Order: sequence, then structure tokens, then C-alpha cells
Amino acid sequence: AMRTAMWVDLRGSGFEGNEPLRTYAEQRLRSSLGPLERGLDVVTVCLARHDGPGGRHTRCRMLVRAMPWADVVVQEAAPDIYAAIDRTAERLAHAIELATRQRGHPELRPDAVDRPHRESERA
Repeated sequence: AMRTAMWVDLRGSGFEGNEPLRTYAEQRLRSSLGPLERGLDVVTVCLARHDGPGGRHTRCRMLVRAMPWADVVVQEAAPDIYAAIDRTAERLAHAIELATRQRGHPELRPDAVDRPHRESERA
């Protein structure tokens, strides 16, 4: 059986059910994560708007619980909602890459990422 694709669960007051935004976050994550996506099942993306001294901005938090050894949580903020998602996706990719190097996730070691996923090799 082929592995199911990573799913983005979009949360946040006024953002839930926003399919274009969920799709945008999913595309940005796929692009940032590259082969690292194979280790993930669900990425929870939480968005919140804040009015601060510098004006209105959007905070984006991304949480991954699908890792076998740890939760990974990152957060960024930007005046533009798409920029907030972009920055957080990049940060998540770096955090997961770091964690895989430190913990030695068998499917995500840097020397293993170019090989096809085991399950996809079974026809």
C-alpha cells in the first residue's frame, strides 16, 4: 500500500475551513520540506491575527506530532499572512532536518533521502 500523503490541518479563529489558505500552506510545506515530508502524517498549522505596536500581524505556529521521537513546534510572525506561513514552513523544515540528524530517524537520514520510500517499492 502506498503511504498516505501529508495532511495540513488548518486551525485558528476565522481561518478554519479556508481551503485556499490550507492548500497554500500545504504547497509551501511540500516545497520547504522536500524529501523530509515522507516522515510526516499531519502538520497542524495555527494562525492568529494580532494588533501590536508595529501594527497588525499574523502569527503562524506549526506542530508536527507524527515524528517517532519528538514533537516539533515552530512559530513565526509577519505582517502578511502568506509571509508568516512561508517563514514558518522554512523554520519547520530546518527544525525537522536538525532533529533527524540528532535522533537518526531511519527513514530520514541525509544518506537515505534519495532512496524511494520502502512502502512505495512494494508494487
